[in-house]
Amino acid sequence: MKKIKYILLFTFFIACSSGLYSNAFGQARIALDNELLSIVKSVEALGMGGAYYSKSNSKYAAFYNPAGIARVDETTIEYFPLTLGIDSDTISALTDVSSIITAASGDITDPNTISAAINSILDVFMGRFVTIGPLTFFPAYTRKGLSVGFFSSTTLKATAYNPAITELQAVARSDNGLTATFGYNFLRDDALSFGVSFKILLRAQVDKTYTVFDLTDIIVNQKAIFGDIIADLFENGLAAGAFASVGVIYDLPFLQSEIAPRIAVSLNDVGYLYRLNDSNVDAINPSMNVALGISPRYYNTIKSDIMIDFTDLFFLNSNDTSILKRINIGAEMLFIDTYAVRVGIHQGYPTFGAGLNFKYFSLDYAFYTEELGYDVGQFRDFRHIIEINFKL
Repeated sequence: MKKIKYILLFTFFIACSSGLYSNAFGQARIALDNELLSIVKSVEALGMGGAYYSKSNSKYAAFYNPAGIARVDETTIEYFPLTLGIDSDTISALTDVSSIITAASGDITDPNTISAAINSILDVFMGRFVTIGPLTFFPAYTRKGLSVGFFSSTTLKATAYNPAITELQAVARSDNGLTATFGYNFLRDDALSFGVSFKILLRAQVDKTYTVFDLTDIIVNQKAIFGDIIADLFENGLAAGAFASVGVIYDLPFLQSEIAPRIAVSLNDVGYLYRLNDSNVDAINPSMNVALGISPRYYNTIKSDIMIDFTDLFFLNSNDTSILKRINIGAEMLFIDTYAVRVGIHQGYPTFGAGLNFKYFSLDYAFYTEELGYDVGQFRDFRHIIEINFKL
């Protein structure tokens, strides 16, 4: 009985670690995955509906609006910042698989028993959208006008389809590289902020499809599945590139003492991704983003931001042309520079976030929904993301 449980655990690990995503629409789901991709996501921004381009006063300016780095208030060294994202279907699937493993019994040497166990696990993925990620590690040194860091961000997805002979299509994408962001303020009262960021990265991507028979054969004959994945990676899954982003934030010359209105524009990820082999790695496309923001003043202990962004203005980052998918609205209330509450609308769906910010430690959480279809309301994916950050 213990042996078959180990088999079930191994099968589930194969599914998740290969990068899985599942859906009720079968193979068509893969073709219709039109998520607007980002290299690195800010948990703070996601809690505010993704509306961050008119703020960006953190290391994440490199991936949103570089001009925000000129508005950073303090110097920090973030030496262990770890982000973990997961969607609601994955949480549900983990619970169901745990029940299957608990109830499992059988002979590890019997292919029929192994096949039945694998089928039970893959049935859990059938009809569900499963995403693990982003899993991000992003240490950085940040001060006013400058941020440099290393980033590693991985997303795992999968889909199970074809109930007659279940197949599992797996996708894993990982971006790893260095970033440097520079910014400066101009004009009276530093009303105009300008920034530029540079990124060099290696993108690794693996697409695999397994049938129940493939997985059974792997386990029965003890094949090195991870060796095959690595071989595929070096054969057609690697690309390297260099990209630059530029942005401005301008404080409008009225009502500055009341609501501090501002506008922002950024042009992100202009560069080239060179495929190192016969690769099917997803491209990184440039995007133009515009934003408006205000910061109403209350008491000395309360800060607030209200923002609206229109991202990917020229529809370069997906096959769809949905305007609503590209509109983000968000707000944040920050109490005594420590406790944050965030709400927003991301692609037509509500978001919520919260944060704690202490001298040597910070914690941020966000719940948001990502639209995967061509338009809002087609294929929504509910996600949770948390960032734990140790800093100096």
